[in-house]
Amino acid sequence: MEFYPLSAVVNMLTSIVLGFLVFSSDRKNLVNRMFALFAGAVALWSAGYFFWQISDSSATALFWVRVLMGSAIFIPFFYTHFVVLFLEKDGVHRSAVYLGYLFAFLFFFADFTSLFISAVQPILSFPYWPVPGILFHPFLFIWLFYVAYPTVLLVRTMRDAHAERRQQIKYTLIGMTVGYLGGASNYFLWYGIPVLPIGNVLVSVYVLMVAYSILKHHLFSIKVIATEIFVFALWFFILFKVFLSDTVREQVYDIGLLAATILVGTVLIRSVIREVDSREHIERLAAKLKVANTRLKELDERKSEFLSMASHQLRTPLTAIKGYASMLLEGSFGEIGEAVRKPLDTIFKSSNRLVQIIEDFLTISRIEQNRLAYNFEKAELKELVSGLVADFSEEARKKGLTLTFSADGDGTYEVMIDKGKIMQIVSNLIDNAVKYTPKGSVAVTVGKSSPSTVRVTISDTGIGMDSETRKKIFQKFSRAKDANLTNITGTGLGLYVATRLIVAHKGKIWAESKGKGKGSAFYIELPLAK
Repeated sequence: MEFYPLSAVVNMLTSIVLGFLVFSSDRKNLVNRMFALFAGAVALWSAGYFFWQISDSSATALFWVRVLMGSAIFIPFFYTHFVVLFLEKDGVHRSAVYLGYLFAFLFFFADFTSLFISAVQPILSFPYWPVPGILFHPFLFIWLFYVAYPTVLLVRTMRDAHAERRQQIKYTLIGMTVGYLGGASNYFLWYGIPVLPIGNVLVSVYVLMVAYSILKHHLFSIKVIATEIFVFALWFFILFKVFLSDTVREQVYDIGLLAATILVGTVLIRSVIREVDSREHIERLAAKLKVANTRLKELDERKSEFLSMASHQLRTPLTAIKGYASMLLEGSFGEIGEAVRKPLDTIFKSSNRLVQIIEDFLTISRIEQNRLAYNFEKAELKELVSGLVADFSEEARKKGLTLTFSADGDGTYEVMIDKGKIMQIVSNLIDNAVKYTPKGSVAVTVGKSSPSTVRVTISDTGIGMDSETRKKIFQKFSRAKDANLTNITGTGLGLYVATRLIVAHKGKIWAESKGKGKGSAFYIELPLAK
């Protein structure tokens, strides 16, 4: 096939495929609909161009020239309407669009008369080149005006457009410039200027760039576009091969090949669309989750800030209440009667409990904001733990519990720790063991768990835990199901704080229990100092 008929086939296939893709991507969008009309006009012009180039008589050639010009008449007016809609300036430039359609229909009706195309004649290598009629000259002038008009609109809008819009307009302008220059190369020979229409094939670039400006920035998958272009191009190629076959046998073979490619191509396109839809759905969900996660982080930060502020404000008066209650109980302000001592003791214990809860809140807040400071130093763990056990001996005795301490061997257990924080953790665990053990004993041991680690074990004969409770007790605000039956004052923060602090010491903390009513054992494991 020669260059000019082949260029027409390329233009026609490109226009049909891209027009269909843009239209099917959003059928309700007026911009997409107008582009489909524009691409359809280019496709009809290309079809007429093809049959004109392969015509074998002047009458046939004249007919197809009038067909292709009948389509070419509408191209600039469809394009102008498309640009007006694309730039969202339909209201302002509506009169120019309507006037363009009026000209288009007037020239269209004149197209099949000698007033528009008078005849065809040989020129250069073309046996049937059209001769313009008297109305062709004003048409060409108006045609050029409706090429310049949307170009000016695009350039003006591009100056003030945002980045994405500017990219869309840039692609449209590039395509328009290349395409119209290529298409305009057809008109030189109409006026006897010896310039061959070699730019005709560039019309495809025009349609392609305008389609790209729509599809790329409207999230229509380029993978689907590429697949459909390939499949449709293959179908049309085989279809034309059917019409150009020399024998019946070749035609039957090509028809069978076309049927097979239609079946396979349809399956391929559907599978790609399903894949792209799934990917885009996952991307949308991921984007929503990202937004939700960001929002949750912001809320969590605000919550931590509020807790920190509120805790600071509450701790000062509570410390004063606790201090004065302690001084009154110790007789710093004189002797007090037994009738007053009991409520004062309740005030002291309650304020002390509140101060501890507030301290837990402050610690959590500092941990979550990465503001918790550590003062690591060498410490003898056995001495530290034995001292804490002695502090709880009186409370255990009042409950009728046996509280014991033991250590493996006579050696020392030096660790690099923040003494205050480790004391807080061990105290909390011993306190819990005493609180949640109605009767029996609490045993605290210290010993090596490996050559490089030391383990503190706090075991009791208390209420015990089931497997579900063991999994969640180290979470924030989490308590055992039956904990309120034994102790109603817990907040579910102590073990969470302990976990975060132990991790900062490069250690481990965990719990074990054989079940409800069978006691529990809590373990802290820390690396020995080198």
